[in-house]
Order: sequence, then structure tokens, then C-alpha cells
Amino acid sequence: MLLLTNGAVQVIGAICGLIAVITFGARGDGRDWMPNWEHNNMGWAFALAVLGTMILFPAGILFLIEARKIKYKRLNEIGTREASSYSMDDRKMRPGASGHTDI
Repeated sequence: MLLLTNGAVQVIGAICGLIAVITFGARGDGRDWMPNWEHNNMGWAFALAVLGTMILFPAGILFLIEARKIKYKRLNEIGTREASSYSMDDRKMRPGASGHTDI
């Protein structure tokens, strides 16, 4: 569940980051959209934002793939488990021991 949640959050974050980067890249130099547009430069910070957004996509997808792999692995283990591992026999206790624990 944690892998699935982490992957979904990263993919959603990558989509939001992509929208933000595209919007800023297209409208960042506009006089009507950005205040103080003459002081706005697309430098290394914008390049790192683009790079970080592009890295979020494969990271989120790999988390989702790993969650799916573990899910099917767990289902396969349940399906191949022997029926004898589930028995209705009483537990074997030491002689003289009660069935309760001293916690």
C-alpha cells in the first residue's frame, strides 16, 4: 500500500510540476502575466525544475510497477500455499503449561 501511495503521489506531483513548468516557460516573459517581467530570466533554476519534473515521472512509475510486482508475488504465495499449513488441530503445549501467555 505504501509503494502504491508513494508512486501515485509522485506521478501526480510530476503532472502538476509539468503544468507549472510549461506555464512558466510559455508565459514567463509576458508583460501582462508576470510582474517585473524585465527581471525574469530562465536560468539554471528553471532547468533544474524541468529536470526534477522529468525525473519524477519514471520514479513514480517504477514505484507503481514495484507495488504491482509485490502484489502478484503475494497472491502467488497465497495460491501455492499447501492446504496442510492451515490445520484445525490444537497447538501442542508443554506439559503443565496453560494456554494463556504471561504478558
